[in-house]
Amino acid sequence: MRIRIVGAGAMGRGIAQWAASAGHTVELGDVRPEAVTDALDFVASMLDRAVAKGRMSSAERDGAVARLVPLGEPWAAGPEVELVIEAVREDLATKAEVFGKLERALPSSAVFATNTSSLSVTQ
Repeated sequence: MRIRIVGAGAMGRGIAQWAASAGHTVELGDVRPEAVTDALDFVASMLDRAVAKGRMSSAERDGAVARLVPLGEPWAAGPEVELVIEAVREDLATKAEVFGKLERALPSSAVFATNTSSLSVTQ
């Protein structure tokens, strides 16, 4: 499955690590390109720790890292994206704007998901 995650902060990078480790191709985007770079470095370091602790092999780590695709533009067209996960800051207007832009860029068959701890997903 090809997954796009928009928001490369703490939650976005954690979701990216999980999805890439599970065998999915993960596109990671953020309005701040440096956040994507930092997130990919962080995920690689966490996977290195997993190898050191014997939780995964070096080959599994290398495969997961190879499945992480940095996006220069989070709203870029993505005809192969099947699942998009929004992981931006906890602000309803920001989340709505993100979904609007992604809806125009991604296939109508893509499943949209949000990562929120305090906002109503029905609004």
